[in-house]
Amino acid sequence: MITEEAFPVEPWRVRETKLDLNLLAQSESLFALSNGHIGLRGNLDEGEPYGLPAPT
Repeated sequence: MITEEAFPVEPWRVRETKLDLNLLAQSESLFALSNGHIGLRGNLDEGEPYGLPAPT
């Protein structure tokens, strides 16, 4: 069970304050839902330099 200690209650953000390896699958699922932009699920940030392949 994920506790408030690991994920404090905040109105507009999900923040992990400590890593609990026993809850890794649950926390991975929570953080895979969004990349910081509403409505996007685990998508690449198009236009961000670190999200593009290196030029050849």
